[in-house]
Amino acid sequence: MFRPIPGEEAKTNPGRFGQALALWVREKLMAQGWITSEDPIPEDWGWLVMVQRKPFPLWVGCGNEDGNPKRWVLFVEGKPCFFQRILKRVDPSLSITTIEQQLEEIIKAEPECSDVVWESV
Repeated sequence: MFRPIPGEEAKTNPGRFGQALALWVREKLMAQGWITSEDPIPEDWGWLVMVQRKPFPLWVGCGNEDGNPKRWVLFVEGKPCFFQRILKRVDPSLSITTIEQQLEEIIKAEPECSDVVWESV
């Protein structure tokens, strides 16, 4: 379902894919009401879908398992800035949990997604 896009390895690292997955995640999150105005961003480990920048950066990481272009990994990160963490003015946990739950529902509704493993960090 998320075949590697020709040339995407040149933007990440050899053997690292996820651009098609990131585009799909972006589309699905936008349908859920999240504003993801940017195209997915290449990283050395895969692709990042920026969900929001304010009041803190919130994003979904999309990539493949090491060396396997048919097994995929998603993770959600919310990173308040240094002062927000020190002063405890922003707690990203609710936003992270909300996106994780929505992604779980989206994936369960997709018939081509199988062998899904949910891990707690």
